[in-house]
Amino acid sequence: MDNPKQIIEEAREQGYYVRRNVNMTKQEFLEWCASLSTPWTEEIHKIHKETFDDNNIVTWSNKTRFKGHSLPWHADNPWHEKYKFPLRPFWAEKISSEKDIIYYLNITKWFEDQDKSTKEYFKTLRVLTQDYKGGCQPYWSSFVKKHPITGKESFNWGAMALDSKVFGLTADEGMWGPHFSYTMAIEKDNRELVQTSEIESWFSSMMTDRYLYGHQWKQKDLALMDNWVSLHYIGSQNYEQERILWRKTLLQPWHTG
Repeated sequence: MDNPKQIIEEAREQGYYVRRNVNMTKQEFLEWCASLSTPWTEEIHKIHKETFDDNNIVTWSNKTRFKGHSLPWHADNPWHEKYKFPLRPFWAEKISSEKDIIYYLNITKWFEDQDKSTKEYFKTLRVLTQDYKGGCQPYWSSFVKKHPITGKESFNWGAMALDSKVFGLTADEGMWGPHFSYTMAIEKDNRELVQTSEIESWFSSMMTDRYLYGHQWKQKDLALMDNWVSLHYIGSQNYEQERILWRKTLLQPWHTG
């Protein structure tokens, strides 16, 4: 097993860390999570109106979570000022379909690759973010965020359901519209809104092996997702058999001081 520093550094560079065929009990999974960072308490979980299912673990099932549908490209928990973009560990208890693929999109690496003028343009934009579950009022902030530890920049994205043919930008049937969008609007310095066609151009340019990785879930996979670094997407999971992941939510290191 890699040490916690190696795991965090790999997830921070790629946006994810994945290892195959890792045997774990629930207690071992909890200990592994705690070795990486401080887990969310049950009190913090209440900001999502969500509690632990069993032994301080959230059991994530395609039969109960979003009822087999999926959000478009998104980062988890982008809206909360204190607890935004957490680390999320998973362990695959039951995988029933070869179609069960999670896609990661490294928006940090993509932003680093842009020329100076493009980066400066992004810094003139601001974004309106909401909690679609009603936990806070919508608020404006910079569209460029800087990593508190590495100093690397990327864009401040939650999720936006768009009518688009670009992979991962359109919400699944049954999950349509602003109710399931964290990112409500992106505004230019002249107060015009950034249109769908421009957003599509950004994401279209990311659809290469340099930024996009598709991981086919297999039983006993152990994974860590860094929501600050990357976005993720998994298509509809409307296959008949149940898929179960164990999940924890961890504070980013700068939230634990």
